[in-house]
Amino acid sequence: EKKAFEFLDRLNAEEMERLRNIRQYLREARPMDTSRDSILGVVEAVVVGIIRSPLLLLNVVQRVRELVDSRPLEEAEQLEDKSKSRTVSLNSSQSDQERKENGSFD
Repeated sequence: EKKAFEFLDRLNAEEMERLRNIRQYLREARPMDTSRDSILGVVEAVVVGIIRSPLLLLNVVQRVRELVDSRPLEEAEQLEDKSKSRTVSLNSSQSDQERKENGSFD
């Protein structure tokens, strides 16, 4: 029984080492980069596409919302000019009103 557990531990350690080697090899030479037409290259390309597509779609939706909420610079400048002129006209009409009340209106 002790020999069986030792054998299983050794086998587990060897398989873990094998898995580390495979992971290292795949990190160094990704199938999608080396041979995209191979089975592994196609599978990696599909999986990466499936994983990245929701992120890309989310970024596109956020950018569209940002663009819809924004205004062109010319329009924004015109709105600022109008609001300034309204403020000036409101201030001048208030001044005119005050002058009428005080009797100093020409």
